[in-house]
Order: sequence, then structure tokens, then C-alpha cells
Amino acid sequence: MLKLDIKSRQYENHHDILPESLCTLCCLQTLKLYGCSELTALPSGLHNLVSLRHLDTRETSLEEMPEKMSKLEHLNILSCYVVGKHEDNGIQELEGLDLHGSCEILKLENNVVDVKEARSARMMEKMHIYELGLEWSIQDDDDMASSSLILEINRLSNVKDRYA
Repeated sequence: MLKLDIKSRQYENHHDILPESLCTLCCLQTLKLYGCSELTALPSGLHNLVSLRHLDTRETSLEEMPEKMSKLEHLNILSCYVVGKHEDNGIQELEGLDLHGSCEILKLENNVVDVKEARSARMMEKMHIYELGLEWSIQDDDDMASSSLILEINRLSNVKDRYA
């Protein structure tokens, strides 16, 4: 199987997590979960989908990404990355991925405390990203870390569109 497209209407029975057995589909290249608004978690073994190239999680309710996303060496299209609270699912998991196109990074407040940590994702080296969205809850309007992060992201010369 090369492509699995789960439609939101197929996912209306209040399923909030995909079955772990999905991770046995080692030849799966595309996983589209667009619009599965009830989906709150991906299987913990997602990193076993070694052939995965495209993961579309737009308009889901994911709370965080599973651990070890950096092991998905062929992943080029990642529509949305939800920063987790642990090192194995933090922003640094984006470092080794050769991402293309548009990407949103959500819940930056979970694990990104300063610009140094934000730099660990090496987003400035991802030459094929043309649109980058950032989302976090700012507790204080004068939050220096958030302001510094915005300035750092704005230095990305290859990104045509940025939004926060």
C-alpha cells in the first residue's frame, strides 16, 4: 500500500487515536488525515513507517507528535508539526528532515524556551520550505523568547510566506 487517505466522515465515530497496527505498513508513502478533527494522537510507532514521504495532519486535534519523528528519513511533506513536551518529540526532531512546501509548527510553548532551542530544528537550512506557520500561546506580551524566535524565523531567506 502506497497511500492511505482517511476521510473525516470515516472517522466520525469519535476515534481519537489511530491503531498501532497502522505502523506495520512499512511501504506506506502517504498518510492523509486532513480534517479528522477528533484525532488527538498518532500511533507511538509512527517512526516505523520508514517509507513515509507525506504526512498531512491539517485540521486535526493532535496534542503532540509521537516520539522519534526524525527517523522518518524520507518524509518530505509534513503539513503540521505539534511540538511535544519531551526531547524525543520536541522541535529538534525536525533537524534531520528534508522538508518541502508548507509547514506549520504548533504549540511552540511546549518545549521551545529560547532561540538556541529553536535553532536546533535547523529550519534555516531547509531550502525547500516556502511557507512556515508558527503558533504558540504567549503568556506575556513582552515575552522575550517569543520575540527573539520571531526575529530568527524572519531571517529565513527561502521562506516566501511566514505567519504567526
